[in-house]
Amino acid sequence: MFILRNTVCLLPLLLCLPLAASAQSASSGAAPGAAQTPATSASISGTITDSTGGIVPQISITLENLATHRQLTVKTDESGTYLFAGVAPGRYVLTVSLPGFDPYRGAPLTVATAAVQSNVQLRLADVTQSVTVSADATTLDPATNASSTELDNATLDTLPDDPTDLLTQLQSLAGGNGATLYIDGFSAATLPPKSSILQVRINSDPYSSENDTSPVSGSIQVITRPGVERIHGNVWAAGNASSFNARNPFAPSQPPYNSDQLNGSINGPITKNSSYDINFYQNSNRTNAIVDTKTLDASNNQVEINETVPNPSHNFFLSNRVKFQPAPTDILSLQYAFSPSASTNSGVGQTTLPSYGTDNSSYWGSSRLSNLYLSGQNIANTTRMQWDRSTSSQTPVSTAPTISVTGAFTGGGNAGGANNTVRDHFELQNYLMVTHGKHNMEFGTRIRSDFYTLTSRSGFNGTFVFSAPANSTLTSLDVYQQTLQGVPGAEPTLYTVSQGTPTVSASMSDGAVFAQDDWKARTNLTISGGLRFESQAGLPDHADVAPRAGFSWSLDKDKHWVVRGGSGLFYFRFPVDNILTVRRQNGANVLSYSVTSGIAYPAAPAVASGTPSNIYQRAANLRTAYQAAVEGEIDRSLGKHGSLAFTARRVRGVHGLLVRNANAPLPGTYDPTNTNSGIRPFGCCQQIDQYTSEGESTRTQLIFNTNLNFGKHGSFYGNYVLGWLNSDSSGGFPSNQYDLSADAGRDSGDVRQSFYAGYSVPLPIHFHLNGSVSMRTGVPFNITTGSDPNGDQQYNDRPSFATDLTRASVVETPLGNFDTDPIAGQTIIPINYGEGPPVTFTYLSLTHTFNFFPEPPEPDPKAKPDTPPPPGPKHPYALDLSINAENALNHPNYANPVGTLDSPNFDKSLAIATQDRTLRFTTQFRF
Repeated sequence: MFILRNTVCLLPLLLCLPLAASAQSASSGAAPGAAQTPATSASISGTITDSTGGIVPQISITLENLATHRQLTVKTDESGTYLFAGVAPGRYVLTVSLPGFDPYRGAPLTVATAAVQSNVQLRLADVTQSVTVSADATTLDPATNASSTELDNATLDTLPDDPTDLLTQLQSLAGGNGATLYIDGFSAATLPPKSSILQVRINSDPYSSENDTSPVSGSIQVITRPGVERIHGNVWAAGNASSFNARNPFAPSQPPYNSDQLNGSINGPITKNSSYDINFYQNSNRTNAIVDTKTLDASNNQVEINETVPNPSHNFFLSNRVKFQPAPTDILSLQYAFSPSASTNSGVGQTTLPSYGTDNSSYWGSSRLSNLYLSGQNIANTTRMQWDRSTSSQTPVSTAPTISVTGAFTGGGNAGGANNTVRDHFELQNYLMVTHGKHNMEFGTRIRSDFYTLTSRSGFNGTFVFSAPANSTLTSLDVYQQTLQGVPGAEPTLYTVSQGTPTVSASMSDGAVFAQDDWKARTNLTISGGLRFESQAGLPDHADVAPRAGFSWSLDKDKHWVVRGGSGLFYFRFPVDNILTVRRQNGANVLSYSVTSGIAYPAAPAVASGTPSNIYQRAANLRTAYQAAVEGEIDRSLGKHGSLAFTARRVRGVHGLLVRNANAPLPGTYDPTNTNSGIRPFGCCQQIDQYTSEGESTRTQLIFNTNLNFGKHGSFYGNYVLGWLNSDSSGGFPSNQYDLSADAGRDSGDVRQSFYAGYSVPLPIHFHLNGSVSMRTGVPFNITTGSDPNGDQQYNDRPSFATDLTRASVVETPLGNFDTDPIAGQTIIPINYGEGPPVTFTYLSLTHTFNFFPEPPEPDPKAKPDTPPPPGPKHPYALDLSINAENALNHPNYANPVGTLDSPNFDKSLAIATQDRTLRFTTQFRF
């Protein structure tokens, strides 16, 4: 461990050594936030565990002087350890309150001049008591703002067991904006099994300089359960079948399907100073994909097709962690996890035909090391290292050319072709925490590197695109039908094909350093300030400075009302996937060709007759995208009954990433009847797609959070978000390559209202009812013509509001009358003019618990030292039987409608956004 700590010579550690030494010298014997104490003072420390022996991190513990009744409060660290330093001689008592457990008040402790050790083990509350999210009183700690949520292990039982469904629920609780997931401090993409999770923190301290996540997106920080002093574990199994579930509204009949899941964990000691923790998860889904669209039959007649296609998938997860504590001040954790998965007929469904499917397999493995080192009473240093490797392979069902009939269907072979990927992710973190008087300071650094190798034949099979002319009443399916029927003049609109070297590699590294100080300026005021510096390889700007600031101000002495504020800059890294795309399609490794006329379908045109097209570049002025955020919050503590919080937030996005065709014809110079016409900056007719950073956005949010505890009547937690999001780019291609303002308006991710609530109600005779509901308004969708009147090779142009209904290009729809061939004086419809259907999703779980053995009795303090312990097990055994209903109300949540006007499916939803009602039966044995 000495080598590990001293070889990781990171910048913030070097900067802070003088400060750390000064802090230790100046504040030896000073409790956090306390005044200087006499040299004769001592300390009280220990570890807090739950009823299973698992550690309890980040929980408040209070020390009360029985003579003066003065109280001090600290929090346990990630190892469940607490420390009261600089304690004057006297008699004290420790108190702890954790939702779901009986309140703890220890026996009086006598403190003289020596260190006192006092460990605390909490007991589960009686079954008639409720489980709450966070019932602690409102504090001035920036990490415990009432708009954040802390889910303990008991509260997690109210959420789905399936990791994918659980992550969806946590995302909803975080605001539904794609919150970033962290597992034990490491960035991650998937959740571990729920049985291995000890605690979840959502949107904690959003304006700390430690965070690289925007408050808009939010964060989900998962702390997994470590090994314990005695062997504990559980085995959980679940299953469902089609006979118990509601029918998909797009399926003509209920196809048989089923799924099963198995989850287990075991943890316990290895030696006196080491422990282990093993978790596994297996999931097999034998489900079906639903295809529902229009196509042609064998006689080239337009027909509706509705069929189910088997879409089975399998996933397995195994994690093993070993924890060592060679010294009281040194904790080392080693972990390895891996997860293989496979699926069949992926990508099929809605308007995608079975021939376009792929068979996929993947493997993910992760090695992690973390070390916590305590130096003195006021300094802690954490080092983390991670190496992830993921591999994947894709095999298409067909290698025939792709057939894309705009808005109608996609068939033929898969355009992605056969491919294999290898990704390596390295991450190194070092954090130094120093407590000095009224200052809680943190300094740290993070370095990440991603390596990506891709072997892909994407586009090598060729793609035929069929779309309707702008001044015609035909649909894209009509054009495809006439082409097969041999109607003169009918042909594909576009043919593209790629050739070249299928294997290419790319890498990206980024780093950050930060400093943060939470200063308790007064008993009712905490001021926070920090500075973060980030840099990334491969971009012109290498100096991204992100200042952060915040405050917490109590309006009354009991801290029932707290006003908070925060602001800061948050950067978004240019991903390695985009770097690889630029390297792969640079015009040398892989070159794409396009043909726009004279295509004798189904024969593939010779490459020599096409035009080299579609190369990717990074714009010379590419900058790192960032958001400038500011918010204010009012917290209201309801004491033991919970808390309320109201937050107002304003965010401005600058240098938003998008892709534009830098060689598109200049406005007004292109003739749609001549695909080689138009004045182009780099000559005819190559498409030069550039990653550029010209996008801007604004977001306004009003957020209400609540955590309520009704005692034996249950608990409730939830949030409501009212928001507006406008931008001039949603990250893809603009409709006008030379004027982003043409797309200024409602963003595709603009969800005006969202609501999430969870509840937990204890019932008689060991029953428990848990559930949640999430609701949101519709997501906007864009209405397009399906044609390319400006020659930029993007089929995202919008129609105008029709002013002359006699024109052949006018399309009458339930959403209005639109002209697909706009003329002078007509107004182009706003971007994302349509709005999809709202979504309501409910989850319900009823559990009955059988307790085999009661909690062992406490030893009799009057018994003789050699008295044997009471007979029976050292901890209780329990069996849980549950029935879980997902989408319990069977609300039909439809996906966004088709927005292409030349599609026969315009304004129709062809799939569901969430699953139909599903009943899952589970059983869990805990020991």
